[in-house]
Amino acid sequence: MKQLTQSKGLLLGLLLLVSVLCVTQVSALTVSPAARLIDYAPGQTVQLSFDILNPNRESFKVSVYPTGVLSDAVKSDIGVITVRESDEKKTVSFSFTFPRDIEPGLHMLEMVILLLPESLGNGEVNSVATDNGIIAATTAVISQFRFNVPYPGKYLKAEVTAVPRTDVVEFIVSAMNVGTDPLRAVRATFTVLNPANEVVGTVTSSEISLPSKEEGKLTALWTPPNPGTYTLKASITYDGESLIKDRIFEAGSLSVELASFAVSSYHLGEIARIDLLVRSLWNNPIEELYAEVILRETNGAEVTSFKTPTERLPAFSSAVLKGFWDTKDILPGTYDFDVTLHYDGKVRSDIYSAVIAPDEVSLEKFGEVTGQVVGGAKESSSSGIGLIVVLVLIVLVSNVVIIFFVMRSRRKV
Repeated sequence: MKQLTQSKGLLLGLLLLVSVLCVTQVSALTVSPAARLIDYAPGQTVQLSFDILNPNRESFKVSVYPTGVLSDAVKSDIGVITVRESDEKKTVSFSFTFPRDIEPGLHMLEMVILLLPESLGNGEVNSVATDNGIIAATTAVISQFRFNVPYPGKYLKAEVTAVPRTDVVEFIVSAMNVGTDPLRAVRATFTVLNPANEVVGTVTSSEISLPSKEEGKLTALWTPPNPGTYTLKASITYDGESLIKDRIFEAGSLSVELASFAVSSYHLGEIARIDLLVRSLWNNPIEELYAEVILRETNGAEVTSFKTPTERLPAFSSAVLKGFWDTKDILPGTYDFDVTLHYDGKVRSDIYSAVIAPDEVSLEKFGEVTGQVVGGAKESSSSGIGLIVVLVLIVLVSNVVIIFFVMRSRRKV
């Protein structure tokens, strides 16, 4: 019997390989349910069934048989089944006896539904059902029946998930009592750690009870202080016992913002420097950050473009991306700066309206004047004129004071 099981297992492996090569026919063979959970009843015989669906209303034949370590517990002479064009579905029933001596945990019974070639004759069809029959299969699917064998005493299995909501994150523990004894008090404490392994939050669920073979959920809400990546540790206690589950989750979305856009050393026709101040809104470092800047006409046509070098942006910090803008052949007028930030596979774009003059650039974003840049040559000239004006004023004031004192001294004489 063991040799028979191994032979069927080998045959199933070959069939699944062939099915991958025949993908066009897989959709024609469907079973329901694909997987089903049944209650464990040691030593008892139960009737199980599944449906072979025929949505395309075709005529075909299938061979049905069990596989795996539990195949000997199936009592059935199903063999080959014919599905006709008029059949919307075909129900397959069989009996299964639960083993008494079996290890605690999850076990699976698998029923193979094998689509037979159309060219197979009636005589060959009969040979398919034999143990040593070898056929050329087109595809195969499996209907799976699962059951849990309880552990002695108190035993809890659990999985933890973190589900982002609008402004909060919901922590959920899906717990199942897989022991023979009921659990009177089951509770979860959720501890949240940031990337520096510092505790940034702790919340506790309400308490529930779980009878044997029953499942339930433990939930709690947590408000993240900042968007980012966090580690969740769930400590689940049940009647004096405990287990810990953890997972990494994200709250919010990885993002950055362009805090400022500045142009310096500007004079039309020359190369100007552009400084982009970028701020991280994420609690982990951003390894690759760069900007692509495109100067467009107001109708969207591209005039010129450049990219900044790539920088690393630490968590919750700022960095200046430096780029150089060649203003040769650019005429004075109104343009748009299209600034796109690229960071760890994501992008963010901002548009700045720019009024370009020979010696200055005025930038405006969403109705706010964000900066005005005066060209270097003109700025130097303005500074010189200002200094001259100040010196002239000093000389004039000094002369007035001197004349005042001279006139006063003459009157005294």
